[in-house]
Amino acid sequence: SETLNTPAQTTDIYAIKLESFLKQFQKSMSPISEGRLKVEGEASSVVIANHHDLEHFLQNLVTNALKYSPKERDVI
Repeated sequence: SETLNTPAQTTDIYAIKLESFLKQFQKSMSPISEGRLKVEGEASSVVIANHHDLEHFLQNLVTNALKYSPKERDVI
């Protein structure tokens, strides 16, 4: 994913461009999402976060959403 500054350690907090981060995240989740994960939002959004923590948070959230939602429904 594209960051506005490079983290020196995994505990660093820095600006993350969501468009590239979420594209990469969606691709990494494709083996378990089976095409059900849809990403929507403002392409130019930036968040200030720890990359590892943000990815871990979203993995837990999406995994639970896929697990507990009806199989015929997308997770957005």
